[in-house]
Amino acid sequence: MLAKRVQYIAEAAGRPARIGYLTTRRSVFSRNFSEYKAMLDAAISSVGAELQILRVEDPEEVDPAFDEMERLKIGALVVDTPPLFYLNRDRIVDVRPSIACLPSLKDGPGRTRDF
Repeated sequence: MLAKRVQYIAEAAGRPARIGYLTTRRSVFSRNFSEYKAMLDAAISSVGAELQILRVEDPEEVDPAFDEMERLKIGALVVDTPPLFYLNRDRIVDVRPSIACLPSLKDGPGRTRDF
């Protein structure tokens, strides 16, 4: 399911060279992160893109993260599921129309749920 979602976002974004993954520092240190990152990296590689991980901890870091995405020329975004992102989902989806953002969040490895 994750590979299919990455394929959809890559197609919607016109096959970007880089796809971002917006997460938190806490998520990165969770025991399941390395497994999920491997699946995400494989899915992104399968569409010919490079994975770029961006980490934020509070709502004030969202805009700078999107500035960094623009600097890195990230053309699409996969969003993690911490409460921070769910509570700020409208801001994340609407903040930069130049970056394609899939309107759903992962809910564990390979599963998603709609906003």
